[in-house]
Amino acid sequence: MDNKIRQQMDDIKIPENLHTKSRLGVAAAQSEIQARKKKRTKKGLSAAAGILMMIGGISFASFLNFENAAVEKQAESVKEQAIVEIPAIEIPEEDPYGLVMALIVYNGKLYTRGETEIGSEDGSLLRGEKLGATKDSITEGKSQITYAKQFASSIGSVDVYEVKGYDSAFRLMTYDRSDDGYAAHFYENLNGISVANGEDFFSKLKLKGNAVSAEYRGFTDMDRDEDNFQTMDGGKALDSFIRNLDETVPYLDAKHKDPMDQQTIKDDDFREVAIHLKDGSEVNLRLVTGGYIYYGNIGLFFKMDEEKFSEFWSLLQT
Repeated sequence: MDNKIRQQMDDIKIPENLHTKSRLGVAAAQSEIQARKKKRTKKGLSAAAGILMMIGGISFASFLNFENAAVEKQAESVKEQAIVEIPAIEIPEEDPYGLVMALIVYNGKLYTRGETEIGSEDGSLLRGEKLGATKDSITEGKSQITYAKQFASSIGSVDVYEVKGYDSAFRLMTYDRSDDGYAAHFYENLNGISVANGEDFFSKLKLKGNAVSAEYRGFTDMDRDEDNFQTMDGGKALDSFIRNLDETVPYLDAKHKDPMDQQTIKDDDFREVAIHLKDGSEVNLRLVTGGYIYYGNIGLFFKMDEEKFSEFWSLLQT
């Protein structure tokens, strides 16, 4: 190789910001070219430089494809790890204690009494199209075929409605006469579904942008069903907490140690928070120190970043 050409090849520098794998590809191209003994003209030099760029480019492009595929695969793996399956409800054929929960069958799904409450007056305003009336047909010892029938229930015969502003695949409402006039209750389908993150779950409750105020009480008061709620200032702190719910990570009780073990829980570790929404409904969440959040008794809890959780937790101290 002509000394001048060799010098020009030696002067070609490998960019410092090029990925290691691409830098090795360019270096290999330089070595290959420098090892050739055949003299080249300027035209040959251009061809050699073209080979250099091509080899380096192929190496860089190949690496980018490899790296992108790896990132996508890793992201998909993380996504798969985060997704949890809330088990479908199975009613025992034998229930000696008569503990069949309050539930309704609609479109092949089981809806259970939710942890969101609504008064009769506000309930009448949220009452949508009537869907039908329940049949008192679900008791222990009956087959799953019985459970699958439309409007089969364990709550007697009551009228069932859609709920304005909510997906009927998630929430229904019963509205019927009671001793005090009328009573409204929400029934929710939160079993046999997949949850990848907090947003998948909490978005169903319509919390964001709709919270008006909040109250809270300790574990002893909740356990004794004592109405000893303390009012907290809602505002930005409550709105921030609700937004942060979207980023929480779901865990199944069956696969992870449940932080809310009622045998060891203390008042200082626990708060029940009742969030009042603009539509008159009241969403009840249970919080355990460390960033753990529960809604209902569905065998699932959520973990929030501890720093973000602590900011809200500090407002729930009396």
